[in-house]
Amino acid sequence: MMPSALMPPKTWKSLGVCIYCLQETKGLTREHLIPEGLDGKWVLQGAVCEACKRIVNPPEALILRENLHTARVALDIRGKHHKAKLARRGPRMPHKVALGRHGEDLVPGEYDYQPQPDEGLPVLTFVRFPPPSRLHGKKDAEHSIRAEFSHLGNKLRPLPHPSVGTREPMRIVEFAYCLTKWAYSFAVAELGLECCDTADIRDLLLNWRGDALRFAGDAESRNGKGCPHLHWMSWRKERALRIVTVRLFASTGIAPYEVVIGPLLASV
Repeated sequence: MMPSALMPPKTWKSLGVCIYCLQETKGLTREHLIPEGLDGKWVLQGAVCEACKRIVNPPEALILRENLHTARVALDIRGKHHKAKLARRGPRMPHKVALGRHGEDLVPGEYDYQPQPDEGLPVLTFVRFPPPSRLHGKKDAEHSIRAEFSHLGNKLRPLPHPSVGTREPMRIVEFAYCLTKWAYSFAVAELGLECCDTADIRDLLLNWRGDALRFAGDAESRNGKGCPHLHWMSWRKERALRIVTVRLFASTGIAPYEVVIGPLLASV
């Protein structure tokens, strides 16, 4: 059985202000907590002003075109108007992959490698980070950034070659930024703007400070099994912090990420 390409829909009412700049303004538009380009079905109504949209949306478009391109094509998820078709046909191998050593910047090797029939279906590549430094009190460990490879098929199997990666660029800071954006919008949709102190994370999102790895990283528990949906998010409180777990392509067994939204308020 192929991984699910479905996500149950859910809608939250507007909070009455832009969730990024906190200004009351006319013309607030909805925010997809997981982007439409990933077939995200969770929507916060009346959530973002035009000025903030021009800041927070471009990195998302870049990640959809690059880091997550192969996964989108493999699962037949191509854009906001596209319907998943896995019920009618299986996934196809959209791109060749590169075989060779990877540097710390995740630059692919020089040689093309086409998986053999017994090696299964498309190879999905995801950037993996150290856990968020805000949660563990450690400095950003950029040397720990690595790629994770998984076959898309009936079962996740180890790759026969440890240094196989997609041709698409792997944007590191931008991907961490997007994880932070999606987790923040989910937290305020679920819990409101007083879910915690959001000043620091909003400053990151609006000013592109470049320290997204303080907020986003791998979850301490890397168990990616057990979720039947395409994507999923959940929140928890830990060490006086509000934390959101982000499970992209959860039904494929990809390990989850987590994002520190901010310190809890005294009354939370």
